[in-house]
Amino acid sequence: MKKISDAMCGVKPFFLSYIIESAKFIMKAEEKLLLQKFLKGRCSDKELAQVKVLLEQPGVDGVLDELITIQSGEQWYGTLEPDQALLDLTARKKAEAAKRFAEGKSSQPELKKRWLFGRLNILQHAAIWAGVILVGTLAVWQYKNVVHHTEQVAYVERVNSKGLPLRYVLPDSSEVFLGAASSLRYPENFKGDTREIELQGEAFFQVNRNPEKPFIIHTGNVQTKVLGTSFKVEAFGQNPIVVSVATGKVGVSQHTGNTSKTLALLTPGKQVIWDQQKQVASEHNVDIYSLESWKTGDLSFEEQPLSAIVGEIQRRFGVKIHFADATLAETRVSVTFPAGKPIENVMYILSETGRFSYQTTDNLVYKIYPKK
Repeated sequence: MKKISDAMCGVKPFFLSYIIESAKFIMKAEEKLLLQKFLKGRCSDKELAQVKVLLEQPGVDGVLDELITIQSGEQWYGTLEPDQALLDLTARKKAEAAKRFAEGKSSQPELKKRWLFGRLNILQHAAIWAGVILVGTLAVWQYKNVVHHTEQVAYVERVNSKGLPLRYVLPDSSEVFLGAASSLRYPENFKGDTREIELQGEAFFQVNRNPEKPFIIHTGNVQTKVLGTSFKVEAFGQNPIVVSVATGKVGVSQHTGNTSKTLALLTPGKQVIWDQQKQVASEHNVDIYSLESWKTGDLSFEEQPLSAIVGEIQRRFGVKIHFADATLAETRVSVTFPAGKPIENVMYILSETGRFSYQTTDNLVYKIYPKK
């Protein structure tokens, strides 16, 4: 460590001298690109001849220093924490580069001689380069931490505890109608090349089309990806995840670790039900009118099991409904409830359609059982 420390002490005057020297030397962009290619050992014989001419120019050493520093800095940009391994690897890379230059990706003795005995002997300054790269890495590390601290992404959270779907406008002007007992989390601004949000519960989305910036909904380890369309997602705990499409195309996939599995590619009038317990996906037809009317508060069910209908009613009205006979839960019913209907009316209509009786308590707990 003492050698590295000593090397770092000499970095500033060493580096400053080359900056001063290079300031006097103006190099064209294409010439810099050529030198970068040379430093990576990728020059042809013709290009090496051009490099030889460039190396004879006064002040070129400063430019070379700059390019090598940038090259190493880019290599280690992703390193968050400088350590001894970084220093050792950096020094080794510089030594390997020097060896390539010395052994001559070129057969030209003058070029080889210049790198072996010229003013910029990289092997001689390997420790100094390690110090330079350490300083650069520390600066990048500090800068990234400052940026990460100052540019923390601000998130918006929306919650609908019960009642009719609530409409929200997202940062890209897309609309979402958030259902009862549901929550939504998304950034204040969609930066980068995607628009990503998290959903717990159910919601209907009307997504503005943007082929360059896919819209992705995360529900656990399932992703629903669209470019611009309207669709409904249901994801309550360990219940099956249901994605139903009204317009456009929707891709649904499961992501576990580094692997992904396509569950369905849906078009209008199609839905996929992903059974999280059995790990099975099944596709079905769905009534588009029912989907689109849901966002306005209407409840419309077409041949749905009574258990699914009861689940929606419990969330919408904040009540509890119990089955006295478990077989009732599988009874399939078609029924529609316009928005704004009180729970008393809803339960009466449902009992007549589903042919069951029910009792209620003062704290809105319903018990349903087969009609005698």
